[in-house]
Amino acid sequence: MKKIAIKFIVLTITLSFLSFNFALANTTNLKQQNEESRAKYLEAKEDYLREAREAQEAKRLYQASRIQLKNASSTDAAKQEKTKEQTRERAEKYLENTIDSMIKYLEAMKNKASNVNNIDEADRAEILADINTEITWLQAKKNEIKNATTEQLKQLKQTIQERWKNRIHIRARIQTVLILAARLKYIAAKSEIFASRLETKISELKAAGKDVSQLETLLAEFKTKIASAKEKYQQAKTKVNGISDGDNGTTIIQEAHKLVKEANQYLKQAHQKLTQMTKIIKQLEKKSGNATTTP
Repeated sequence: MKKIAIKFIVLTITLSFLSFNFALANTTNLKQQNEESRAKYLEAKEDYLREAREAQEAKRLYQASRIQLKNASSTDAAKQEKTKEQTRERAEKYLENTIDSMIKYLEAMKNKASNVNNIDEADRAEILADINTEITWLQAKKNEIKNATTEQLKQLKQTIQERWKNRIHIRARIQTVLILAARLKYIAAKSEIFASRLETKISELKAAGKDVSQLETLLAEFKTKIASAKEKYQQAKTKVNGISDGDNGTTIIQEAHKLVKEANQYLKQAHQKLTQMTKIIKQLEKKSGNATTTP
């Protein structure tokens, strides 16, 4: 049996774990983990931006060589051949840098998914598998560059650009929604477990002759908010998973983001109900003066 003071400390600590997004970890450690995750993501993002700049420079040089080749005099065969070879080398460099920048972009997303807190590992694995599929595809295309003919290089460039436009970039935006939805799913699941513990606590108070009508109402509202949050994040997930290759997806993704925000609002409202219940339990236990069992 726990004394009243210990009992309320336990409830208060649990509440602090669940505050804002119901994070079930020590607040200091969670803040440190979030800072470390953000630092890793920003580092990966900077790698992508650096690679993207290199790709832009490679593109500029390639385009300059194409102009030189176009203007090269047909009477100077040696110079024309040299310019042609330079154009070929710069085309290869441009494609390699372009692919590397895309891979770095995906690695930044992968870093974010790998280090985000409070998601189920099954959801994390699904997101990472999707990202890895695109990275593997890009690496395979990069390996084709060296042995490709000039015509094959043109086809590779078109294939890569279409993949980026019609799938990779859209999938990356989808993954952002899925990461947010996975976090909400995790929080809602933990909240349901806590709701079960609250039910036990309320039953104990009721058995002790306490008026728990307000607690019962708040608990019902708490459960309703959690259920609504679950419905919203599931709708968001269903929406983005329905996007096919080639779809623009912008409107659907925006709608999904809106659903995620609504789900988050329901969780915040559930937290408010939790705060009210904690205060009432504290008041009832102060009036009681009897030892109670920790839920």
